[in-house]
Amino acid sequence: MFKLMHTKNSLIKQLIRSKHKATHWSVLRKKIHPTDKALEHFDDFYKDVYGSLWLNIRKGLLGKQKYVAVLNNYADTEPTMTALENAGALNMRTLYTLEKDNINEALEKRKRLAYLENIIKQESDSVEDVQPNLPVEKAEKPTASLEASLSNAVIDSSRLVSSNDSSSASSLSHFLPATKLKGMEDFIPESQHYKYFDETAQSSKLEKEYNLHFPEHLNIYCFEEDNFSKFESPKRDLTNVYNYYVMDGGSVLPVLALDLKPGHRFLDMCAAPGGKSYVALQTLYPECVSSTFTIWTNGGLNRIVLK
Repeated sequence: MFKLMHTKNSLIKQLIRSKHKATHWSVLRKKIHPTDKALEHFDDFYKDVYGSLWLNIRKGLLGKQKYVAVLNNYADTEPTMTALENAGALNMRTLYTLEKDNINEALEKRKRLAYLENIIKQESDSVEDVQPNLPVEKAEKPTASLEASLSNAVIDSSRLVSSNDSSSASSLSHFLPATKLKGMEDFIPESQHYKYFDETAQSSKLEKEYNLHFPEHLNIYCFEEDNFSKFESPKRDLTNVYNYYVMDGGSVLPVLALDLKPGHRFLDMCAAPGGKSYVALQTLYPECVSSTFTIWTNGGLNRIVLK
C-alpha cells in the first residue's frame, strides 16, 4: 500500500506495509491451535501403538458424529419402528446379527479348509514314506583355513598406532576442539519409549471375547455408512411419552460392553444428559438403574421416559 505525503514544495511517495487483524482468516489459518498440538502428539505416539489401524482410528475421531435413535420401550414401539424403516433407517441389532453370522460362516469355512489341508498333507507324507526320495549328494566348497586367510590378508599399517613411536604417543594427548555439538539429535520422543515395552513380560493372561451380546429388546436405528441424515423430532404417543431418544452412536458401545444381564444393577456416576442410563434402561435387564439425581428431576430422561 502506498501513502502519499505532502510537503511544502514536493510530493513524497512512501511504501507502507499493512497487517491483517488478528481475526482475519489468513491469520487464523496460520495459527497453531491446541488441537493441532494434540493431533501432532497423537500421531507421534499412537501410530506406533496401533500401526496401520491408526489412520482409520484417527479418521473416526475427527469424523462427524453419527446419531442414532434409541426406541422407548415404554411407548408404542411398533408404529415407530415402521416409520423409521420407511425413512431408510436400519436396526443395529439386525445388522449386528447378520455381521455375526457372516463372521461365524467365515470361521467355519476356514476350519474346513484347514481340515482338508491337513488331510492332504497326511496323504502326501504317507506317499513319501512308501517311496522316499533318494538323497542327493552335494559337493562341498573347500574353505580356506584361518592361517591361510591371515597370510593373504592386506593389513593397513597406516591406521596402527605404535607404542614405541614417541611422536604418535604424544599426539594422542593433544587437545582437539569440538567440531560438532550434539543436542536435539539425541532427544528421544515419547513415542519411542513405547518401543521398549516388552509384551512378553506381562504376567496377566488376556483372552479375546468375540461374543458380544446385543439385548433382544434394545432397538437402535441408524442410517447407513456416510449417511448423516437427521432424525425427526421425537413425538409423544398415546401413553404420553416420547417414542425415541436421539443420541450419539458412540455412547451405545459402553453399555453393550458392560454385557448387562437380567437382575443386574446399573450405576452411572456421570450422567449428563443421561444417554447411557437411558440405553441401559431400554435393555429391560437391570432391576435398578441409578444415575445423577438432576437428570430425573430437570433432565431429558424424566421427560422422555416418565412424562
